Amino acid sequence: MARRAAGHGRLRNLANDGAPHAVAVPALGLTALAFWRPGGTGGLTVSRPAGVLLRRQGRTVTLGVSEPTRTGEPVEREWDHPVREVLKAPESVEIPATEPHRRFRVHSGGACATHTCEAALS
Repeated sequence: MARRAAGHGRLRNLANDGAPHAVAVPALGLTALAFWRPGGTGGLTVSRPAGVLLRRQGRTVTLGVSEPTRTGEPVEREWDHPVREVLKAPESVEIPATEPHRRFRVHSGGACATHTCEAALS
């Protein structure tokens, strides 16, 4: 299984240390990240512990974030990728700045729900 995962276009380990754990599956346009504390990897940073899922499909990306500690405090995430516009975002996702990186502030409340937004890439 390890050989198959290491094959071309398969699972790629982006980080595996005390702050983030992150993997990518380029063939699926999928990146999954678990941040145990504030930090960054793979062009994405977060201000608090969070689970993040990115899914690229053509010129569109879907970003999901959850705050598993359930403190209810906002989670800020910054994605180092050019985004033309945000297509969909719930009220719980605030977009306070757009340049030079796309920032998102997620107001998670007390539940460990996933907050998802969709953006068109530049």
